[in-house]
Amino acid sequence: MTEQDQREEMVVELGRTTDRSGVRLATIPEWVLQKCRSEAWLYGHMSLLAKGDEVNIPLTQLAALTGVSTRTLQKNIGTLREAGAISVEPRHDDNGNRLPNRYVLNSTPPTGVKLDG
Repeated sequence: MTEQDQREEMVVELGRTTDRSGVRLATIPEWVLQKCRSEAWLYGHMSLLAKGDEVNIPLTQLAALTGVSTRTLQKNIGTLREAGAISVEPRHDDNGNRLPNRYVLNSTPPTGVKLDG
């Protein structure tokens, strides 16, 4: 394998891609890029944080990581949810106290979504 081949080799793991040098690359499905152009960046950030297809992180922490307000995140999450790109599952502990939502990344487009081209 040439040095160029080694640099270009990718390792795919749980919705993320890592190149040979260890740089992590976010995975965003083509249909999300087409249907949620303004919100796809958030899907990409969430794919880097995901364990499998699930993301469990407080909104305030996600805001700090992405550099946007919680209000902006809520708006973008709403759009991704409406498009079927993510599912949002409210969570509670055994005492009924609220926990951070669970976000499930959906890589498969919902029924009826047509890709451009």
